[in-house]
Amino acid sequence: MKIAIVLNTYNFFDWTKESLRTLEKYTDKKWYDLYVIACGCTDGTNDFLLKKGYKVKILQDRIGCGAGFMQGVKFARENGTYSYICPTHNDILYTEGWLEALIVEIEHYPSCAQMGIAQVINKEALSYSDEMRNNIAKQLRENKTGFANLQPCLMKDFLFDETGYYDPNFVENECDDADYNKRICDAGYDILSTQKGVLWHGLSIVRNTLPGIEAIKKRNQEYFKKKHNVTDFEKWNHIKVESKFIDGLPLLFYTV
Repeated sequence: MKIAIVLNTYNFFDWTKESLRTLEKYTDKKWYDLYVIACGCTDGTNDFLLKKGYKVKILQDRIGCGAGFMQGVKFARENGTYSYICPTHNDILYTEGWLEALIVEIEHYPSCAQMGIAQVINKEALSYSDEMRNNIAKQLRENKTGFANLQPCLMKDFLFDETGYYDPNFVENECDDADYNKRICDAGYDILSTQKGVLWHGLSIVRNTLPGIEAIKKRNQEYFKKKHNVTDFEKWNHIKVESKFIDGLPLLFYTV
């Protein structure tokens, strides 16, 4: 079994470096190949990625999260054969055992074509030590897996042949994942996430810098409803957020 991890990045160099460092520290190399899509980076990210020798595709312009991810999927599939594709972003920090948890769970549920993982939502995560992040992640882990959409996730490679790629009409990174969720379910597969592993997520550090993002979100939701002839967008968003208080730290937590 081999997994293509596809990391999409746009600036925020400090987050990108830490994301890659923790990915490499807490992920057994035997499981994966890493592909990085750098979308319009202007802060030294490109030079760093090239010097480190990563498999990287450098795009001159920012094209949005879903479109960048699809570039990465095609890049990976042109260069290798994989059982799973794992989309991720440069605001994700990794902890011990995260990928093993995903592999065990998706292999346990044959009908599942996409398996996500629970996350601590915290924009201050860069200031915490590896020990602290791992300790809190361990306290949040539970022996449960349920219906939810969370990225990073493992996606079975055949999905892109059966359901196609992300719809480019969803501009920026709004609602394209909900659209793909519906297409996966319409094809007869399940979307699950596990809390047997926990990551840290800076949560939309890029999106929050983009002008007019609320108008984009509204426009994309309307397009989603029209495309699928439905009135309920949130049904396909599948995200549950809980508040936690651990070791004196107030946290938000994507759970299942």
